[in-house]
Amino acid sequence: MSIVWRSFSHRAERTETFVGRGSTSEELRPAWALLVATFAAPGVTAVVDAYSDHDFRDSLPPDEAAAMRELRSIGARRERVRDAGMAVPLDLADPHQRALAEAFGPFSIHADVVDAHGSLFGVHDGVSLTVTLTPDELGQLVSAAAAHGVDFDDLFERTELHRPRFNGCLWSSVAAAVLVLSGLAWGLRILLG
Repeated sequence: MSIVWRSFSHRAERTETFVGRGSTSEELRPAWALLVATFAAPGVTAVVDAYSDHDFRDSLPPDEAAAMRELRSIGARRERVRDAGMAVPLDLADPHQRALAEAFGPFSIHADVVDAHGSLFGVHDGVSLTVTLTPDELGQLVSAAAAHGVDFDDLFERTELHRPRFNGCLWSSVAAAVLVLSGLAWGLRILLG
């Protein structure tokens, strides 16, 4: 399991990455619970798929199986829904819906927590957790961990995220190379008749 942590100073510039410790939904649970507890507020929504890779029923713990059934029931009450178990929205300001998100989130094939600015964090296949926060939100989470008596470093390990950057100069160079090669091919056709 990995927890990938991204902290953006302006949601797009500076990136800090943290990788979590563990390899199962059960090991994701403390990090997920801390995140939900920290960021549950009016306007924050969890969008949870009520399906699990633990869907073999006998491996899904009873409380999580009950939460999954309730999520599907909530999903079935929505209008114009193809699959009642997909993308079930939960208002994290509502204590009952928050409890459902907290219970089933780590076991879901996909669960995202979003606010007005986009995704805050999400779990994928019960084995990875991606978190995208501003530095202020990261500070809020670190403080919440301390207030809950949780060592932040027990849940998250800092690492670097390297992504290749492509700029306009590179694309201009590629376009110029294509034009040169096209010209050479055309010249060869004329010479070879």
